[in-house]
Amino acid sequence: MPTLDVGHIGYTSGPVWARNEGFSIEVTGKETHGAYPHSGIDAIVVASHIVQAFQPIPSRRIDAREACVVSIGTFRAGKSQNIVAPTATLTGCVRTLSDQAAETALEEMKRLTESIGKAFGAQTTLQINPGARLTANHRELETYVVQTLQSKLPSTCLQPHEPQMGAEDFASFSRRVPACYLFLGVRNDTKGI
Repeated sequence: MPTLDVGHIGYTSGPVWARNEGFSIEVTGKETHGAYPHSGIDAIVVASHIVQAFQPIPSRRIDAREACVVSIGTFRAGKSQNIVAPTATLTGCVRTLSDQAAETALEEMKRLTESIGKAFGAQTTLQINPGARLTANHRELETYVVQTLQSKLPSTCLQPHEPQMGAEDFASFSRRVPACYLFLGVRNDTKGI
């Protein structure tokens, strides 16, 4: 872990790396000339409302004690400055430190995408692209590992480490067998590493 100095080991109780869900949204409206917007359905306007509607999901639909991030990474639409765009595509990701928060966020995203599309008369589809599952330490195993390391290493070596909103495919192992994920320090400011 490049945020930890060489010789240090970080440990995190419970969730360590976030669950990551990728998503894409297709909005289909109706093309028209920019001079006659009333004749079409502007996919950019619809997609913009979806972007705005997603922003309160972490702060208003997820328990404030839960970590949740909903990020729009791409927004693609339009082909000419004087044409109302008939389609728009959004992509992004949802990251959480609990499965419950992820499920709630995904349900809200589906509801909002469908409702906003209907409100504007557009077609919308939300596709979820599952990523890494939540990486969480087995509590008893982690306690054993940390206590064992504390008995063998100098007291300054081990330190608590905050959970990360990045994702890690180590979750595939930790879902099959009890596991303990530790952070090994690799930073060395003296050597510029």
